[in-house]
Amino acid sequence: MNKEKKWIGFKEIVLIALLTVLGIVIQLVISMPFAAVPHLMMFIAVAIIMVVCGPIYVLMLNKSRRLGTVFLFGGLQALYYVIIGQAFIAVTYLLFGIIGECIMLGDGYANPKRIGLSYILYSACYILGSYLPYIFLADQYIENMSAMGMSEQSINAMMNLYTPFTILLAVISSCIFASIGAYVGYRMMKKHFNPAGVM
Repeated sequence: MNKEKKWIGFKEIVLIALLTVLGIVIQLVISMPFAAVPHLMMFIAVAIIMVVCGPIYVLMLNKSRRLGTVFLFGGLQALYYVIIGQAFIAVTYLLFGIIGECIMLGDGYANPKRIGLSYILYSACYILGSYLPYIFLADQYIENMSAMGMSEQSINAMMNLYTPFTILLAVISSCIFASIGAYVGYRMMKKHFNPAGVM
C-alpha cells in the first residue's frame, strides 16, 4: 500500500497559486470603490473581502489537505506585496504562513475549526500589515503624501485615523467577518461543492 502523500506537490501548488491570485484580484476589485474613504476601506471593504474570500480559502484548504498549503498561500501573498513595494505587509504574510502552518499541524487540514482559526489569523494579518506601517513608518508616509500634493489638513486627518485603538477595532471587526466567511465557505461546500463533486 502506498503511503499517503503529506506534502504539497505540483498539482496542489498550481491550485494554491490560482486561488491565491483569484483572492488578490477580488481584494483589489472590492477595495477600489472605497479607496478614497479610509474609514470605509478599513472597516466596510475589509468586512466584504473577508466574507467573499472565505469560501475560496476554505475550498483551497479542503482541496489541498497537504502540509505547506497555508505557508505557500502566505508566501505567494508576501511575494505579491514585495513586487508592489510593500515590504512591511510582505513580512506580515510570511509570519502568517509560518504560524498558520503550525496551526494546521497534525490533523489540522481535516479540522474545520483549525481551518477557520487560520483564516481568522489571516484576517488579522491583513489589517496589521496594511495599517501598522502608518504608526511605525509615520514620517515616511507623511513625506510621501506631501510629495503627492496632499494638504497638511488631509494628511493629519488620515494619520489621526490610524491609531492603535482604531487598528485594534479593525482587527476585531476583520476577525468577526472572517469567521463569517469561513462559515459561509463550509455551508457552500456542503450545499454546492460536495453535491457537484468538487470535493
